[in-house]
Amino acid sequence: MKCRISSILLDRFVAEAAADPRETCGLLLGRGEVIADALALPNVAPEPARGFAISPSDQFAAARFARAAGLAVVGCYHSHPSGNMAPSAADAAEAIQEGFYWLIVHGGRRRLWISRAGGREAGRFDEVELQIIEAPAFRETPP
Repeated sequence: MKCRISSILLDRFVAEAAADPRETCGLLLGRGEVIADALALPNVAPEPARGFAISPSDQFAAARFARAAGLAVVGCYHSHPSGNMAPSAADAAEAIQEGFYWLIVHGGRRRLWISRAGGREAGRFDEVELQIIEAPAFRETPP
């Protein structure tokens, strides 16, 4: 399985992660196998250096924004300051929606996963090949 994403978005995620020692996070917007945009959101986890959480109100607002743009929330992204590029046990516990993309970044590295029952990683994820495109998929700048 492949998923397309622009280099502009990936560069933005890497820059966000480099600028913050805590886990950065946000939601991925797109259609099908295309990640077209993303919304950076505050990490409201009790220990943001060790995990991430996005508030329900931010999730709801992101879904409304995506719908108005003709997109859907197709996944989330977050950084792993530890450098481990595999989903954590905490990620697996939160991966309740089937087919949701999970993009993990650290340094200049990134890996994309999709949530699936019985997945090879942590029993919940399978890796997805990132097809990086130079031009943005739908828009040039995030909201």
